[in-house]
Amino acid sequence: VGVVMANELLDNLAFDLLERTGIGWSEVRVGEDLVEVLVPARAELCDEAARLVPDAPAGARIPIQRSAASWLRSALGIVERGRVVAVDYADSTSSMARRPWTDWVRTYRSHGRGGPPLETLGEQDITCEVAVDQLPNPDVDRSQTEFLKAHGLEDLIDAARRAWQDR
Repeated sequence: VGVVMANELLDNLAFDLLERTGIGWSEVRVGEDLVEVLVPARAELCDEAARLVPDAPAGARIPIQRSAASWLRSALGIVERGRVVAVDYADSTSSMARRPWTDWVRTYRSHGRGGPPLETLGEQDITCEVAVDQLPNPDVDRSQTEFLKAHGLEDLIDAARRAWQDR
């Protein structure tokens, strides 16, 4: 295999959701009545959260994205000579901890934004911004803007402007 391309895949993989409480990290789970329930987080999740965001205040939430990291490690393992290219919306875990979780856990339905994650179950996709610091270190990490500039987008925009002005 020479190239593995993942366009908005990693954000759609399962993730654990943790919340910092006054006594440590808790997992956010869904109870029988389809409401959030906080339970003490497993030791390995607490250790990972403490490593990623040691100074998280009470109430902060973070994703733990083991599925995304595992998928990327597997993809890297099958590429003999070439690249793994993953395009997704992303941030760091510490930055996500400072933002409202509803900014980085999103739902989509019928090609548009959906509602709260626990409403209309089975009728909308639940996605999560990719925490890049939880993934294997990339050879190259670029924003979409940087990528497009490096591949000539500004030249295309300039040519389009000239063509428009010449009309």
